[in-house]
Amino acid sequence: MPANITHHTPALGGSSTIPKSSYNEPHDHTFFPAAIGNFTSQTGVVTGAAATSNTVTLSGETDLVWPITVRGDGTPTLQINETGDWLTHANAVNGDTIRVRLTASSSKLTARTATLYIPGDTATFTATTADVWEPDDMGSVLRAWYPMEPLALSNNAAIATLTDASGIGHDLTNATSGERPTYKTAVLNGLAVAEFDGGDRLFTTSFNPGTGTGFALGAVYKLTANGSYPMTLVYKSNTGWEMRHQGATRQPEFVLANGATVVTDGTALATDTWLIRVDVFDDTGNTAGVYINGVKVEEATGVSSSSPTATENFYIGGRSDGFYMTGQIADAVMCNTLSSTNREKLEGYWAHRFGLTGLLDAGHPYKSVAP
Repeated sequence: MPANITHHTPALGGSSTIPKSSYNEPHDHTFFPAAIGNFTSQTGVVTGAAATSNTVTLSGETDLVWPITVRGDGTPTLQINETGDWLTHANAVNGDTIRVRLTASSSKLTARTATLYIPGDTATFTATTADVWEPDDMGSVLRAWYPMEPLALSNNAAIATLTDASGIGHDLTNATSGERPTYKTAVLNGLAVAEFDGGDRLFTTSFNPGTGTGFALGAVYKLTANGSYPMTLVYKSNTGWEMRHQGATRQPEFVLANGATVVTDGTALATDTWLIRVDVFDDTGNTAGVYINGVKVEEATGVSSSSPTATENFYIGGRSDGFYMTGQIADAVMCNTLSSTNREKLEGYWAHRFGLTGLLDAGHPYKSVAP
């Protein structure tokens, strides 16, 4: 192997480098990385008299690397192009081994292609990813989705606007700077969360719940202190629907319209403990339930209520008259209908995204694999 190409691959954890004079420096992080991590190796892919191709399906966010053995006329120039985004040139001769790297950086990515050009030959390599389930796959029943990570703020920045990822536009804001939660990076499974200090909240006054056959509030969060009925999510303020807790006891409560029904679990939540919680009201069956980590911990039947339809306020972290929570929220949703199938998918999605699969019961359908 020529001195200008080095290749070290102990257990796929080494590195491959070429001299900076041989490639475009701004893109050196994309090709021949200094540290090869979670890669899937494809062997036996070679160039020859005819073009060679290979396709592999990835799951989730993954890096893919093909080791390529160069064959042919020995002309020492390689040109690697990935979807027209960048070009790299390197020197190699017959028998040298190089790597072509593809990164599936989005769960919604369907395909990405890299092409290796050798004088007189071409080889194309394609990486594809499965369409990983996300909350927006629930369709129109999803009325708001508030993941914190995509905000991409700096650590300890105040969150002035919490973007609604559902696409509907139910963004939450607060004009009072002292009442804004703090963005914390790399907290839960390497992902960001919003930190509420007992006096923070974000809200909108124009939340349209749409028309459905129920109502559901869900969140990945933890309490770090007691409070006076700390609120996680609230629709229609103090006369509406609430995902909240008893004060010092920290018992989870799901409050339906006008406080007509309060579904309370008698077990206090531990502080500084992450949980996956979904509160569900079924208008057709007149039932309401609280699910903690995929398990129904409390249920009310014969509920005298109906699904909300009016445009109202929506809050996260505290309602209009106070009752703030102290803790952190990683993700939250509101749906106007939530089937048991979608509830389980939501729980599974959150469990795998935030590294909380250990919280799910052994019988949960997405305990071992993401939806």
